[in-house]
Amino acid sequence: PAPSLLVAPHGRIVVSADNELHPHHFTPQEEPQLTRPLARIVAHPSDFNVLGLQNLSDKPLQALLTHGQRMLLEPRRSCNLAALQHLETPWGLVRVQPSTSPTGPIPAT
Repeated sequence: PAPSLLVAPHGRIVVSADNELHPHHFTPQEEPQLTRPLARIVAHPSDFNVLGLQNLSDKPLQALLTHGQRMLLEPRRSCNLAALQHLETPWGLVRVQPSTSPTGPIPAT
């Protein structure tokens, strides 16, 4: 099955620990700068199968969670990626594209 993706205006990030969201995912640049990520996918310290998104920027981000709940993701804080629908950032919208198979979404296990 295909992995889940974070989809930004100018890029897609595979949902896997240590992958990062960078400014060039919002505004295309000739040479991406990888030294200042805006967010990073992190594994939970006690359960590496649980992934979260950590805000590495100095600005709060607005997360839309399942069931329509909203959460302010402050700098250096993380949220569970399983509950994230999309993220409103000062640079643009990032949505979560769940894993899919040829027959449709893959059920959570």
